[in-house]
Amino acid sequence: MDMDYANRRRAYVQEVRNSFREENRLAKPEEQSGDSFFTFFKLRLFVAVALFAVFFGCLSTGTEIAGYSAKEVMTLVCDNHYYTNLKNYVMIQEQSE
Repeated sequence: MDMDYANRRRAYVQEVRNSFREENRLAKPEEQSGDSFFTFFKLRLFVAVALFAVFFGCLSTGTEIAGYSAKEVMTLVCDNHYYTNLKNYVMIQEQSE
């Protein structure tokens, strides 16, 4: 009875091992879709670094791109003119209701 139990236990362990091998084969396409996410992330990171490098280059040399200097771009980014206009518009809409 002990030998019979040991053989059944070995067969069970082997079945479990085989099931993990099959699951790993099925998981590989999912890993490939995860790789595409990291590839897209790397592309976005590269574009961000490239834009920063262009901005920093324009700032240090004083060149303009499309008629905008780096200092003008900084003032446009820091300016909250559009936020103020939107806030005033929302407040006007709330008062009229």
